[in-house]
Amino acid sequence: MGKSLEVIATPALANLYNLEGKNVVVIDVLRATTTICTALYNGATSIKPVISTDLALEHNNKEYLLAAERGGEKVPGFQFGNSPREFSANAVKGKKIVLTTTNGTKCIHLSHDGKRVMAGSFVNLTALANYLISLPEDAVLFCAGWKDKFNLEDFLFAGAMVSALKPHFEMDCDAAEAAMDLYHAQNTNLNNYI
Repeated sequence: MGKSLEVIATPALANLYNLEGKNVVVIDVLRATTTICTALYNGATSIKPVISTDLALEHNNKEYLLAAERGGEKVPGFQFGNSPREFSANAVKGKKIVLTTTNGTKCIHLSHDGKRVMAGSFVNLTALANYLISLPEDAVLFCAGWKDKFNLEDFLFAGAMVSALKPHFEMDCDAAEAAMDLYHAQNTNLNNYI
């Protein structure tokens, strides 16, 4: 039997999945995971996701830049919110960042039983798919949604990943099939659909 691939459509369903020993891709494409990818691409040395603003503030020293978002807005008193545009090379190169967000960092913490936890976004889709294909473990694509509710953009990205991974994984997951079907139906006009 080959590697399996599953999709968690919303954090409210996370308790129904066993993540232990699996590679987990957290997906929050409009903010958290695209922000993480952008910051690392632009030279940040690390991103430390934390679950709360209080935990983020514990890192308020010269060693870390602080980033926090709640309800789509930058939290007052923090250097950054959660928009990829804020994380330019000039701002983050050579820096460590502590990040807390409404949805994405929550899902990262819910994934603690995973063997590896990765950030999935359209900006790293190909590299991430190739990496997952090279690993021997099962994979779970974990959509962050919005405040535990389903959202289209994360599910759409999950479908793009499923499409890329399907030849290399076994699927017995209706959510994975549905995500791939949605992606195939909308992939010629993703921006307008999102």
